[in-house]
Amino acid sequence: MGWENFTSAYGGSNLPDAPNSNNLGGLYNFGTGAVLTSTKNIYGTSGPLFISMLGGMTAAPRNPLEVVLNISAAGTVINMQSVTLSLMDNFGSLIRVNPIASIVRSDEPFQMGGRVQTLAFTWNFQPNMIAATQWQVNFSSTGANTSLDAVSLD
Repeated sequence: MGWENFTSAYGGSNLPDAPNSNNLGGLYNFGTGAVLTSTKNIYGTSGPLFISMLGGMTAAPRNPLEVVLNISAAGTVINMQSVTLSLMDNFGSLIRVNPIASIVRSDEPFQMGGRVQTLAFTWNFQPNMIAATQWQVNFSSTGANTSLDAVSLD
């Protein structure tokens, strides 16, 4: 599922809008002072972005074997150490893990200051690790002036 055009800068749900996305997830920013840009990015004007993506499984319960998160942002960079994935089941079990791989796919200077980056994060899970029914991904930027352009989660 993916997000290319955001509809809420702060506190409201952004539903996936990329082609072939399902509606089993929402993306939220809890960093105050964010606004929507004319190109429908989430822009943190006075502080970092704090992104939380929440959702359910398409065929719950299930144990994903691999999860890949892609982030495109400009300006102040994404804090690569802030990226986590949590899987929950209906019995109160929770697994929260950092990605096994973090890759900077592209990195160029941004004309307004900072960087234009495309990042990829990967998690791998053992079969039968958890009968997950819900998931959550969190990440944040390192400061103000981050423009979140697009996110995908597969």
